[in-house]
Amino acid sequence: MYKGTYTDITATPQAHHARSLRCGITSVIAMIFMVLIACLALGFYATMTTSTKLSQNDQKGARALVAAESGIRYMRLQLARIKLAPLTTSDQVPSALWTALKANTDLVGNLGTNTVGFANNTITIPAEANQMIATDNSDQSGFVVTISRISTTADGIVVKVTGYSGTGRVRRTKTVKLNFIRQEYPSTLFQNAVAAQGKITIQKGLIGGSGVPDTIATMMTTRTTNPAFLMSGGTLGGDIGIVKAGTASVTAGSVHGTTNLTTIYNTYVKLVQAPEFPAFDTSVFAPYATNTYVSGMTTLTNTRIPANTGTAASPLTFTGGATVQGILYIESPNVVKFGGSANIAGMIIFENKGTSADNSLTFTGNAQMNPLPAGAAFDPLRSITGISILAPTASVTTTGSTDSYLKGNMIVGNFNELGSATIKMESGSIIAMDTANAVTFNGKDTRFVSTGVLNPPSMGVKFSTKFVPKDGTYGEVH
Repeated sequence: MYKGTYTDITATPQAHHARSLRCGITSVIAMIFMVLIACLALGFYATMTTSTKLSQNDQKGARALVAAESGIRYMRLQLARIKLAPLTTSDQVPSALWTALKANTDLVGNLGTNTVGFANNTITIPAEANQMIATDNSDQSGFVVTISRISTTADGIVVKVTGYSGTGRVRRTKTVKLNFIRQEYPSTLFQNAVAAQGKITIQKGLIGGSGVPDTIATMMTTRTTNPAFLMSGGTLGGDIGIVKAGTASVTAGSVHGTTNLTTIYNTYVKLVQAPEFPAFDTSVFAPYATNTYVSGMTTLTNTRIPANTGTAASPLTFTGGATVQGILYIESPNVVKFGGSANIAGMIIFENKGTSADNSLTFTGNAQMNPLPAGAAFDPLRSITGISILAPTASVTTTGSTDSYLKGNMIVGNFNELGSATIKMESGSIIAMDTANAVTFNGKDTRFVSTGVLNPPSMGVKFSTKFVPKDGTYGEVH
């Protein structure tokens, strides 16, 4: 059996030293972990702080965008209330719009002591620096508007709204834009067969439909003095529209198939809302009249008749009839008479100047409307629709004994039907601009196939305009 000596090696100095080394490493590891945890804590703190700032910035940015979009909606409302005069040109739009916005009590009421500014064809709302229309005072949210033309060639405006939120270093801004185009206010004027600003008189004759119900022949006058409508005979198929009660006088004749005056007054005389009557720019037709009238001319091809060619003492008279091809542009003043058959393969335009006391157009024979002739000389006119005779400052009279046919609207100073023949109107109304005696029917028949409601004048006849948003133009400006 082996007999040796037992020795406890763990009790040697080297073992004690090893244990001491292992205890030091533990402390270092603990300190490393503490440092790591501290770094993580600092990183977490920094991340949370940054996230909070970013969240605040995002919130301010969102509020600024809401303010900007609120401004766009607000301006849509304000612009929808604006009514620009009919003959306002594109370059006049900024100034005219500025004038209208300054008079807008709702807008001015939201500006407080601030104003609507205008400089370099740009409108600024409010005009004062560092001011805005407030949307939320609790976080200093609001917006500023600038309005300018889309371009020098486009008939529209661009509205830019900058929204703000916050103050100082955390203030955010967002800008959005929306384009608006001008659009004419719809008018009920051409729904009537006859519409006048002055007195309408019916003494004899039949005013009704041709192949359609006679009720198409409605009449309307905006004259407010009595009588605005005077009927002492004849037959009217449609209603009588007046804008002031008690201004229609019917003593004889038939309306809607009845001669009973009580029924006529109670049923067929109606109070209506006055439609807008247009303004005119006949100068746009002048460039098409490339030829000047000379004495003896009977075929009038894109012809201009100079002022004073015909006078009351010595009218310009086409005794054997004449043919109008394209445009006949008559300068004011002038007195022109068509005898025989007037063949109108185009349209007659009377310069919008002077009054019906200075200008007159008389058909002692008949007038027949035909399509434009073939040929390049007439191609530029083919896009012009809705006009047979445009003579807003002229007296137009028919005295013929042969039936006439007109296609398109007849817009005159005053109109007098005194002939013994039938006038047939297709796709057109009779519009009279004079405020005294505007329309007189003392002849035979005036028949309407259709009014001008679906065939309004496409050129030279202007109504008031409003601003409507243009589809596809809304967006954020970066």
